[in-house]
Amino acid sequence: MRLSVLLALCLVSACAHAEKPETDSADTDPCAPPAGGTYVFWDENPTVMPGNGVMLQPYVAGTAGAQAVAPACVRRVMLSDESVAYLSMDDTQLTVSQGAPLGTDLTITAQVGSQAVSGKLRIDLPAGAGPLVGTWRQRAEDCPQAEPVREFVFQAEGQFSVTWAPFESYQDYWGTYAFDPESERLVLQVEAGNHIPSDTELAGKVDLAGDVLDLGELFLGTPPALLRPACRAPFHRFGTRRP
Repeated sequence: MRLSVLLALCLVSACAHAEKPETDSADTDPCAPPAGGTYVFWDENPTVMPGNGVMLQPYVAGTAGAQAVAPACVRRVMLSDESVAYLSMDDTQLTVSQGAPLGTDLTITAQVGSQAVSGKLRIDLPAGAGPLVGTWRQRAEDCPQAEPVREFVFQAEGQFSVTWAPFESYQDYWGTYAFDPESERLVLQVEAGNHIPSDTELAGKVDLAGDVLDLGELFLGTPPALLRPACRAPFHRFGTRRP
């Protein structure tokens, strides 16, 4: 019996003095980058046009394959200029404001675990964009008794959208467009929408002079109920270039 007790005490003592195995810090901290890696938002600074957005998904660079960071590890996302862009509620997406000046450089910073991460983007039109690409709107002072279209957006990829009263991501209707700069003929093809007027005229010659667009023969239709009648004033490009 006495021998059994001594053996038990020896075993307990040995376990108490046993060295703990070494662990990698990355194994104990789920937000720590692997050895030799660092966090980045993107490899090349993107160009984002007003009204468009970009996902903020840091990943580990400098290792084999891109390893995305868990959203829970990303904290304190900040913008260098909050007047030209805004973040989603969960800080995972950045949207450039419609009126952001073209040519603006924006810096995004965040904390991932114990490491700081930053990235830059340029607010501008895509390289080689057509003359219509961007956001256009009718000025309220040009439509005293009518409802102006506040967002008439042309994307570089050939999509358009029309919105009388913008609210978050709401659009009245959208589709594709084709524009011939020589003849100035514009054709809009509606694909879907929340409010698609039945009285539209979406093909014809327009007058494009710099940052002013007169739709001429085209008519975007009657605004949604409870709004004033449609306005036929020219459109002005929204978001001018920084001097």
